[in-house]
Amino acid sequence: MRKISRWLAVTLAALMCLGLTGCKKDFDAAGYTKAVLDANYQEEYADYAKFRDLSEEKAKKEIEDNRNRLAQNELGAVGEVSPETQDAYIESLKTIEKLAKYEVKKAKKQEDGSYIVEIGIKSSDVYLTLGQSSVEIQAAMQEEEKNAMLQDADAFARFMMQCIEKSVADNTYGEETSVEVKITQDDEGAYGLESGAMNVLDNALFPQENAAEEAEE
Repeated sequence: MRKISRWLAVTLAALMCLGLTGCKKDFDAAGYTKAVLDANYQEEYADYAKFRDLSEEKAKKEIEDNRNRLAQNELGAVGEVSPETQDAYIESLKTIEKLAKYEVKKAKKQEDGSYIVEIGIKSSDVYLTLGQSSVEIQAAMQEEEKNAMLQDADAFARFMMQCIEKSVADNTYGEETSVEVKITQDDEGAYGLESGAMNVLDNALFPQENAAEEAEE
């Protein structure tokens, strides 16, 4: 099954940290990276808001608005669903993101002023098992239930949520691996993750069989 949630890379590609650019001390690249990950995977916004020089409320809204928009696009492929189903679907996706297991370790400043941040990651198999969860849940359904599901967008979305729930419950992790991301500074002195960094992290945290195909898209 194709990875469902893709809002993270889109959200963070253009977001820069506006704080500390005028300070004499070095930028806290490791702290910034952890704040970005915590906000997007764990719904912890306080540190992220400080780095973004926003109120916590605005920082949360910034991420959630984009998350909601992309969820609408995903569900649009299924058909028109009720607002209640859409909200439930978004909450279901959050249970996947909260499986993210990472530890931001050290940051090394480079000669050009950028930083390389090392992150320890344990990959989740949740997306790798969604297909099997789908097969098992369908096998337990009556034929009329399957037909109704295929004809009703809300029913199909609820079926997808059942698959997610099962895969989350059965989730396991791989051995820890190390991933490095780059923090760069723009012409105005604002720091941010290098383009494509969140795709790298997302694919390391939540690998899938067709990850190589997505990387080419």
